[in-house]
Amino acid sequence: MPIDIDMIKEFIRMNLKDIRRVEDVAASLNIPADTLRKRFKRKERIPLSHFIQCEKIEKIKSKLLETGEKCLTICLDVGW
Repeated sequence: MPIDIDMIKEFIRMNLKDIRRVEDVAASLNIPADTLRKRFKRKERIPLSHFIQCEKIEKIKSKLLETGEKCLTICLDVGW
């Protein structure tokens, strides 16, 4: 079963607030979590969980720089 890693990355970016774990992504896309982890790591050379964390951090950094919102508000908005 081919898995489009770029599509998965975009899905994560668009649904960042609702994603806390790899299992959340896997369940939403109806893909076994272990399969998703292995294929993501094979292509991207980093664990999917690390990618999710980095995306959340980048979103938080961006919002901190662009808005006057409080850190707690931004973190909650990103789903941290």
